[in-house]
Amino acid sequence: YYKVKKAVDETKGQVLTYQGELIDPAYHASCGGRTENSEDVWKFQVPYLRSVPCPYDADPQPVQAASYSLEQVDQALGTSLSAVPAAGGGNQARDIKVVERTSTGRPKTLIIGGRRFPAVAVRDLLGLRSTNFTWKVEGDSVTFTTTGHGHGVGMCQYGAKGMAEHGYNYRTILSHYYSGA
Repeated sequence: YYKVKKAVDETKGQVLTYQGELIDPAYHASCGGRTENSEDVWKFQVPYLRSVPCPYDADPQPVQAASYSLEQVDQALGTSLSAVPAAGGGNQARDIKVVERTSTGRPKTLIIGGRRFPAVAVRDLLGLRSTNFTWKVEGDSVTFTTTGHGHGVGMCQYGAKGMAEHGYNYRTILSHYYSGA
C-alpha cells in the first residue's frame, strides 16, 4: 500500500503523452523477452507501441503448456479436426500451420483445419496465456506451449519490475516501453 501511495504521490499531475496527446498505455504481464508492434496484434500501427527488447522480464512461470482434445479445439474454434480419422495422417483438414508471423516471430495468422484464424483469436478462444505459442498434435490431442502472458503490446509488467530492480527510474522505464512518449 505504502509503495503504491508513494508512487502516486510522486507522480501526481503527470501524464504520458505522444506529440501532445495522451497515450493509450497498453500493457501486459509478460512478453517473453520482446514486446510486439501494435499492428501485429491489433488493426492499427501506433507510433509509441513499437516492439522493444525486454531483457529483464522475470516472469516466474514464462513457459506453460495446455493440452486439448481435438474435439475441444473443434468446439472452441468451429473446426472439424476430430472428424478426420487418425489414419488420414497428412490430411490438410487436420493441419495447423502458420501462414504469417509477427516481426518478433510469433504466429500472427494460422490455418487450422482448413480455416484461417488470427493468432489473437486462437489465444482468446482456447484461453491460452499468450500468442507466443507453438503446438504439437499427437493422436487425438494437441498441446500448445506458450511463452509469456498477454498480448505483448506496450509495457511488460514483469519487464518493468525487472528494470526497476536494476535501478531504472519510472521515466526511463516508460520511455523504453512507449517509444517517443
